[in-house]
Amino acid sequence: MQTQGFVALVSISASLLVVGIMLERRKGMSHLYKELETADLVSLNDQLSKLDIYKVQLENLLSKGTKIAEDEEKNVEEAVADVEKMKTEITICQEEKETKAEELAGKEHEHTEIEANLKSEHDAWNQEIANLRAQATGYRQICDFVKDDPTVKKMCGTKQETLLRRR
Repeated sequence: MQTQGFVALVSISASLLVVGIMLERRKGMSHLYKELETADLVSLNDQLSKLDIYKVQLENLLSKGTKIAEDEEKNVEEAVADVEKMKTEITICQEEKETKAEELAGKEHEHTEIEANLKSEHDAWNQEIANLRAQATGYRQICDFVKDDPTVKKMCGTKQETLLRRR
């Protein structure tokens, strides 16, 4: 019986030892789980902090973008107003241009008519001058009836001189 007692004692001791080891492991595991949970919480807290910072940056960018969009919208409205004003000015300018072109066409037509009249008058006067020059340098029949005076002969010339001058 002693052997049985000894075996029982060793069995009980071994069982207690195994139970003690299991309890220690359970404590160690629970400690590890707590550390893991704490690490997860720290990691989640860090991520949350980063997300908060990111959110603030996005909100800042959004407000800047909104302000820029509003400014650009004002600029576009001003540009549209300027374009409309320019369109009106262009329309007025084109109407004035057409009016001036019509006036110019009338003046050019009048100028052309005046030039044509002046040319015809100029040609008529040149013809008259040529006729008078021919009469002045030609032999006139009245010279047959004037006295033989050297001054008169000089003015009248002879029929032959007159014919030579004409050639």
